[in-house]
Amino acid sequence: MGILVLFDNDGVLRDESQSYERAVANSVEILSDGEIATHAELISSRKATNNDWERVFYILKDRGVFGEDEQVENRLPDIKKIFQRLYLGDLVNGRYTGYIKDETWLADNNLLRELARFTDLAIVSGAPLDEIEYTKNRNEIL
Repeated sequence: MGILVLFDNDGVLRDESQSYERAVANSVEILSDGEIATHAELISSRKATNNDWERVFYILKDRGVFGEDEQVENRLPDIKKIFQRLYLGDLVNGRYTGYIKDETWLADNNLLRELARFTDLAIVSGAPLDEIEYTKNRNEIL
């Protein structure tokens, strides 16, 4: 029986924490009264959910932008559109111009190549597949 080694993309292979946090804060700014999400709102929203799109919703709901009975599913398409526009930006010459461009690659590619000689490797993530592929290609892993 072979061994499969799984790597989480976010926080293991790449550091997306600052880019996602900026996208949350600036999405709130765009979708509300022009006020960027505060540090306290960002921390509080992390307690509500691990999904950054949903974090935007809960901050906006707490601010009264959405009604008390409003459901996240109803607002998620608009939130995702704004968030992804900030996070990815435009694709210019095969490179995104948004916050994703500032992410640090954490993994040691030589170690990954060495591991791949002996076992199968895979990436698991809640991030969209196109972001995973982009990050893989940008950092020239396997």
